[in-house]
Amino acid sequence: MKSKEKKIFYHKDEVTIGYYDKVFEKKSGVQSKWQHQKFNFIKKLMNNYSKHLDFGCSSGTFIGILNTKKESIGVDISKSQISYAKSKYKKKK
Repeated sequence: MKSKEKKIFYHKDEVTIGYYDKVFEKKSGVQSKWQHQKFNFIKKLMNNYSKHLDFGCSSGTFIGILNTKKESIGVDISKSQISYAKSKYKKKK
C-alpha cells in the first residue's frame, strides 16, 4: 500500500495584492477600523524599537506606517505580495 502524500495548501494567493493597503487607507468600515486599532496597539507595544521583523507581512501595510528612520524588514511566502510591498514601501536603506 502506497502512502498518500499530504498536499500543503497556503492561503498566500487568496488575498488580493495590496488588499490590506486598500482597507487601511479606506478609513471607514469595520475592517479598516480593526486594522487601525491593531496597528496602533502593536506600535505602542513596540515602543522604542531599533529594528523590526514583520513575519507574514503580506503587502507591507504595517511596515508602511512605521518610522522610516528605523529598520523594518518584511517577510512573506507570497512573491506577488512582496513585489508589491517592495514597490510601495522599500526605502533606499
